[in-house]
Amino acid sequence: MEVYPIDFPGLPPGTIRQVAFKTIISELERGREFRRRKWVFPKRSFRLKYSYLTKEQADVLWNFFIRHQGSYSPFLFRFPYKGWNYGELVAKGDGETKQFDLPATEVSEITVYIDGVPSHFSLLPGVGDGGKDRVEFSDPPPAGSTITADFYGYLMITARFAEDSLSSEIWQAYLQNIGIGIVEVR
Repeated sequence: MEVYPIDFPGLPPGTIRQVAFKTIISELERGREFRRRKWVFPKRSFRLKYSYLTKEQADVLWNFFIRHQGSYSPFLFRFPYKGWNYGELVAKGDGETKQFDLPATEVSEITVYIDGVPSHFSLLPGVGDGGKDRVEFSDPPPAGSTITADFYGYLMITARFAEDSLSSEIWQAYLQNIGIGIVEVR
């Protein structure tokens, strides 16, 4: 899968990162609430606002947008800042697979869990899809088990563009003043 071209200078520290949870709240007559979680893991969205782009850099991003047909085709997106990420979904075990791509690159500290229990693994840096880091277990995790990780590194997720329609005439100004929206895909 193609990786979003993030290696341009000019992304300010104020790049917006949002997290959304899906909760159904039912309120009874006397005000008591019942809540039910629809998503076990949050869905993220980003707004990337560039402080400076050359015409060539703007063209690279425009061509990437066109290749992905706006919000239609997914790509890998690496958040531009390293940080701690907790409880990130890695995969569901199938009882046969031993290697799993992490939702991360350049991981320096990591704990991997199988159904909430810390597990032993080997880290294989940069060998996964799009340069993701990968973990390998000596025995495959049981079928149906949930594999999660806490790590320090660059978060890398499958994403799509939030926008489906943009004008090439104002593209560079759009990237610098409004920013391009990116939404996580599951």
